Amino acid sequence: MRSSHLTDNSGDHQLEGIDGDRLNHKGLILAIDGDNTLWDTNTIFEEAQNRLLVLLRTADPSSMPQLAIEQLQELDRTLIRKTGRQEYDFRTLVLALIRIRSGMTARQAVRSALSELRQRRRTADVRLATEIAQEFRLGLYRIPPLLPSVKQSLDELVRLKARYKGRLVLVLLSEGDETRIRPIVQHHFGERRVFDVLKIVERKSEDTLRDAQTQGAKALESESGCSQTQYQLVVIGDSIDSDITPGNLVGAVTMYIPGAYKGVEMIKSNEQRPDRTLSGFHEVPGLVGDMMASNNELES
Repeated sequence: MRSSHLTDNSGDHQLEGIDGDRLNHKGLILAIDGDNTLWDTNTIFEEAQNRLLVLLRTADPSSMPQLAIEQLQELDRTLIRKTGRQEYDFRTLVLALIRIRSGMTARQAVRSALSELRQRRRTADVRLATEIAQEFRLGLYRIPPLLPSVKQSLDELVRLKARYKGRLVLVLLSEGDETRIRPIVQHHFGERRVFDVLKIVERKSEDTLRDAQTQGAKALESESGCSQTQYQLVVIGDSIDSDITPGNLVGAVTMYIPGAYKGVEMIKSNEQRPDRTLSGFHEVPGLVGDMMASNNELES
């Protein structure tokens, strides 16, 4: 049974809602999401999506009805669920939009698009979808800016790492295409030693979190020189499904930072309930500092 949970306290970093057993550790492994937690992927994606709709209208301006961005985003979420990937073959998305414009329902359009690509047809619509999908992908690969306060907050976490040497590691755990995410990390962090582990996966799950935990534990053991380090995993992200639920299922402390992409999501079960809901990443260093200090008190 998970402990009682606490939402944002407007900067109060008390650790109510996180049970004492999970504060009794020798080290913390922070598994931090990238997209819409550290950097503003949502703005980049929305600009690319709007551009995609413009290209469709330009290719066939007489076709009705005109599509809304909300329809595109709903189709995108459907295809993510069906393919199990954040960055699937975007020709499928464009083909499905073309089919909706010809009168199909969203469900029919997705089924038709997936079938056409499986059969490798080279129709005019497939050729058009290929051209638009290539430009869409280029738009998605623009470097997004860091979200407000992220740079300063990461600097604070790096200082905490120095203060608690061998007891705190940072893992960047991000979903998506590695060829998109690595340039973002390189652009914003370069050669700075911010993250001890960089792990990029197609889809987060309990298994990917356990793997991130294992890699983080090795980093802790290397820093501390102790092969029996007791550690606590902390998962930080903007998605209930991708971050909070698998984090809860592996026994992590979960910190939820609602972002612009999905907003504040509805909690439907206890396993989806975060330990803390934060107003922004700027709250993370204070909470992590409190968790480290709390353990010092338990040891003394």
